[in-house]
Amino acid sequence: MSRLRLLFVTDLHGATTVFKKTIRFAEQYKIKTVVIGGDIAGKVLIPVKRVNSKYVVNVEGLINFEVSSKEEAIEKLTPFANKGFYYEFFDASEFEEISNNEEVLNKIMLEKMVERVEEWIELAKESHRKSGIKYYVMAGNDDPDELVEKLEELQGDGVAHSDLKVVEMDGGAELLSCGYSNMTPWELPRDIPDDKLEEILFDLAEKLTKPEKSIFNIHAPPYGTNIDYAPLLDEEMRPVLKPGGGYEMVNVGSHAVRKVIEEYQPVLSLHGHIHESRGFHKLGRTLALNPGSEYQEGFLRAAV
Repeated sequence: MSRLRLLFVTDLHGATTVFKKTIRFAEQYKIKTVVIGGDIAGKVLIPVKRVNSKYVVNVEGLINFEVSSKEEAIEKLTPFANKGFYYEFFDASEFEEISNNEEVLNKIMLEKMVERVEEWIELAKESHRKSGIKYYVMAGNDDPDELVEKLEELQGDGVAHSDLKVVEMDGGAELLSCGYSNMTPWELPRDIPDDKLEEILFDLAEKLTKPEKSIFNIHAPPYGTNIDYAPLLDEEMRPVLKPGGGYEMVNVGSHAVRKVIEEYQPVLSLHGHIHESRGFHKLGRTLALNPGSEYQEGFLRAAV
């Protein structure tokens, strides 16, 4: 197996600025393999209401403005879109009708997610045509199943949808990918019980021909490591403060992920999910790492 140099990023959550920085970094430093871990969709939809001849945005704690044209509204919203937010225009009466209709709002949100992913995949394909870079992309536990299906549909021309597969990369290394996570307090679309996650991971690992030379790309980090610390939450889902200040941190990773790493001992294990737990941990011969994420600040957190 020849030497492989790759760039790993994860938890982009719709932030176009960070996605474009990923492409530029790979092109500038001539890295031919990019692995994009899970959670690629954003989380917030900003409604733009047309009231008479004005375009009004009023999202408390985030953004408030009133302008006279759609173009002005888009100009003000673009920095938020680059940080992972979506926006949609509504007549005031239309928005009042659907503001409490969760089904309709979810449909609009999904359309926006798909639209942005389509834009991103086309940028990655352009990068491949220009620089020969190959992109391996998957969804995470925050992402709906419809986005997984869209990634499968859009792959090709230098972009591979790697989720729930073992694929061979240039140089002969096998990449095992899984975007599911053990259960979280928020019960997100692709949270599953840890025993189910274990079953999926071991089924995938059995497909490896040379486990000792493989790379794992698993969204959830292994339990009890330097890369799975998150704030402890109280019954109202608020972070618990320590008596001396700061948050009480606890391990929230997956026992199943740790078990499959310890048994198969890949060269490298790539993780995300816990944005604030940037770091690395050795499990036997395996280097497990989490580059962290600061997508809303526009920072590229990555590992080479």
